[in-house]
Amino acid sequence: MIKHRVVITGIGALTPCGVGWEQLWKSAITAKSANVPISRFDPQGLQVSFAAEIQSFNLADFVVSKRGLRLDRSAQFALSAGQLAFSDASVNLARLNRYRCGVFDGTSLSALASLLEEHRGYLNGQRCRGGPGTLVSGMTGNSSAALAEQFDLHSVSETLALGSVSSTAAIGRAFGALQRGELDLALAGGCEAPLCREIMLPFDKAGVLSRRSGDPAAACRPFAADRDGFVMGEGAVYLVLEDLDHALAREAKIYCEIVGFAQTVDAFHPTTPAPSGTFMAHAVSSCLQNAGRKAADVDYVNLHGTATLHNDRAETAALNLAFGDNQPWCGSTKPITGHLLGACGAVETAISALAVKFDLLPQSLNASPRDPQCDLKLVRDNVISGPMTLALNINNSFGGRNCALALQKYITN
Repeated sequence: MIKHRVVITGIGALTPCGVGWEQLWKSAITAKSANVPISRFDPQGLQVSFAAEIQSFNLADFVVSKRGLRLDRSAQFALSAGQLAFSDASVNLARLNRYRCGVFDGTSLSALASLLEEHRGYLNGQRCRGGPGTLVSGMTGNSSAALAEQFDLHSVSETLALGSVSSTAAIGRAFGALQRGELDLALAGGCEAPLCREIMLPFDKAGVLSRRSGDPAAACRPFAADRDGFVMGEGAVYLVLEDLDHALAREAKIYCEIVGFAQTVDAFHPTTPAPSGTFMAHAVSSCLQNAGRKAADVDYVNLHGTATLHNDRAETAALNLAFGDNQPWCGSTKPITGHLLGACGAVETAISALAVKFDLLPQSLNASPRDPQCDLKLVRDNVISGPMTLALNINNSFGGRNCALALQKYITN
């Protein structure tokens, strides 16, 4: 089977760092954290006080869509980021073969926050809206369906709900369909809007959210000895993926090439990764095999890096298994963006793509004092500049799922 080459030609980002990939990238390379005191609800009674919030949002600033107004916040984020992605890619929608264009996205919780908000109102004596609108907007999958409808795309439209690997897996699915020649173009990414009391409470009780107070920027500390969890975030990132020949035919700008993808499952524990890192390492090695590359070829790895005790150590073990003495530069960007749950992989894929494009590695913030069991080659104190040929984005999730995606600098023949 002929493998088609797949490139990223558009990046649409609506994140706590701001609107557009430029704001996301600026925050990444200046190590500016988006963590702020929670304002979307009163956090009294929770042991956490910070979140990575989108401070103001109006769907009409991005798309004019009557149906969009009925969608939940996460799907509205998706429509907005999708519009930004197509605009960034300079896609002329009228010239697309709509039967060869698809949507692949991922979310961990989808419309749950909106449904909980409505139920809370009902319990407080307010009239429950209910009806067909709630049925449609409350479904997992409303984001990809809304994107397909908004842009009139008639191939596949699917939403994966696989925890924190959801959007990475969605990008992987899009990559596979394009690589097999089934599509010309795909919109792939993820969305999440989890900032409500009922969602944050169980995360808080599980002890995975940082309880530090006083300095929001220091609240998420991956691989540090004093880490105590992540800061929850919201937003959406979508990428335009294209068959290379299709992109070249329309003279599109190209950020980088996607060359490999793989996923595994630990089958070990509902919330804790296998301490050995064996299955995470297998995802990395399988991704590189799929890409036709070796461990020594990798210049940078954007890690999942949740600043939780077990995840950071398991990820360290995985990298030591996968790379041995050839460990590349690596780091976590969650202290900058927050943890967008199912959308985090799309955020971090975008950052990895930009790192490859611009030959810059973002700083892994808050990594000191280092946990001696996390002996990774972290980008610390400053960005690192230099030739970037191959980057990996790695994510894992509750349920033991692991995904690895390989991004390569695009070089014209």
